[in-house]
Amino acid sequence: MTIQEYIDAVAAQLDLPEKTVQRIRRELENELYELVQAGADQAAAIEKMGTVEETAAALNEKYADARRREPLKKGEMPLLLPWCLIFSSALGLVKGAQVLFWQGTGFDAALAVLGLVLTIVSALAVVKYKKK
Repeated sequence: MTIQEYIDAVAAQLDLPEKTVQRIRRELENELYELVQAGADQAAAIEKMGTVEETAAALNEKYADARRREPLKKGEMPLLLPWCLIFSSALGLVKGAQVLFWQGTGFDAALAVLGLVLTIVSALAVVKYKKK
């Protein structure tokens, strides 16, 4: 088995996005050719890397976080929505307190109102998902 055949066999067993597979292919090629340049023949370099199955399993585990996430199921709340609720309520509270207690500017008042409006919108969206 040649180095290129080995890399192709490993890449065929990877369950990763194409960009990640291409990067892994380049890394494997570099590692194997470095071993060859150090004096090993192709078979010895491939043997040192391990079997195709072992290498593919290790790479799938190493790059598991690069896998595509499954799309949200119908009616499932996006994780961004609670964060929007937290951020908008914090914005409204901080800027509102600044306007009330520290004599904030008109811009601060506008941000406080924006925070309040975004909090209401986010809360309504969360309630909509919670009812389902």
